[in-house]
Amino acid sequence: MKPSISQTNDSRSPLIPRKESLVSKSVLSLLDQSIVSGTSFLTTIIIGRFCGADELGKYALAMTIVVLASNLQTAVFTSPYTIYSTRLTDCERREYAWAVLVHCIGHMFIWSSLLLVFGIVSIWLPENFRSIPVVGVLVVGMPFFLLREALRRFAFAHLQVMSVLVLDFVISVAQLSGMIALMSYKRLSAANVLLLIGFVCMMTGCLMLASFRINFAVNFRNVVPELIRSWRLGRWLAAVRLTAMLQTYSVQWLLVFIVSTSASGVFSASTIVVLLANPFVIGISNLLETRASHAFSTGGIRELDSVLWQSTKLLGTCMTLFCLFATLFGGMIVETTFQGIEYAHQGTTVTVLAIAAMINAWETGAIFGLRILERPDLSFRASILSLCSTVAIGFALIPCLGTVGGALAILTGDSAAASMRWYCYTTLKRVA
Repeated sequence: MKPSISQTNDSRSPLIPRKESLVSKSVLSLLDQSIVSGTSFLTTIIIGRFCGADELGKYALAMTIVVLASNLQTAVFTSPYTIYSTRLTDCERREYAWAVLVHCIGHMFIWSSLLLVFGIVSIWLPENFRSIPVVGVLVVGMPFFLLREALRRFAFAHLQVMSVLVLDFVISVAQLSGMIALMSYKRLSAANVLLLIGFVCMMTGCLMLASFRINFAVNFRNVVPELIRSWRLGRWLAAVRLTAMLQTYSVQWLLVFIVSTSASGVFSASTIVVLLANPFVIGISNLLETRASHAFSTGGIRELDSVLWQSTKLLGTCMTLFCLFATLFGGMIVETTFQGIEYAHQGTTVTVLAIAAMINAWETGAIFGLRILERPDLSFRASILSLCSTVAIGFALIPCLGTVGGALAILTGDSAAASMRWYCYTTLKRVA
């Protein structure tokens, strides 16, 4: 089973979306992402207020590891499934889904093994570096955190958005209810919250896996060939995600080394306004990869270009309006939320970060276009250009402009990457 870029789908009925249903699915996707982001925000606030900075730091560190593992799983395994599955017959698709599930399970237990080794080694580390209870919970809970995300991606690939919404709503209600119970028994801590989330993900994930079993057909012979095929595409998607994370963190570290730790904290606080747009951006993006894959498999490059441009105009227009909102009220939101003199006068930083987010929104079509055309290596090169530009501008501007210089560095890097991605996609579609 080796579908090429030009292969079309023989069995369209299970996966091809009806146009009249796309609007409702998009609304459901936005609602789902609002639930996910809102639950994450409330969890962070509750731990920070009732457990203190130390427990919040442990929780944030643990979630950083979970997010990293989740991003790698999505890039290497489930994104290639979303792209390739639309080009297969129903039988081939079910066998492919089974192979990807096996890959994800292997990935889950690799992370648990690495965390177990780290937990053992951490016994001999200085006390400030020990988070043994948290690491112990991650060893057990990581497979279930990743199982939840794998099933979400499978459901999005099949446009079963209502299933994702129900899954995330149940997890959200159970998670917040459990945290209230932990507070009432004075047992709220980072480790206990992670244990609670892991337990909820285990119960709901197993139920969803059972309901999703009709989409799998056991065939162990395909496991290794499909792993090789997924890796060829997924390694570049993973590289793009890791480079994007490194770009953001590079500004944080430059602020620490050139200005102060406080400046890095103020910069992080300034990003909270831009994060308000995440439910909308991620909600649209969750469905765009699937829609674009369907469009290309059924209508070729012309249909793909139409879908990508429509989505880009929607995201770009909305983020342009959001940028105007951030310019008018961003500084006040930061100052009011964090209530400290060091957080005052951050309006310019917020505005520049909002412009960078707007640039990213107008770049959406090129990002997904390069994925569908199986050239994420070009997107990775754009990410390298973005990282290098960000670091170079950061070194030049942060010493004299502080957080504004950091924001300008990100804007420069994002603009360079967007220009390169659109050039590459436009060139490719002419010859596709």
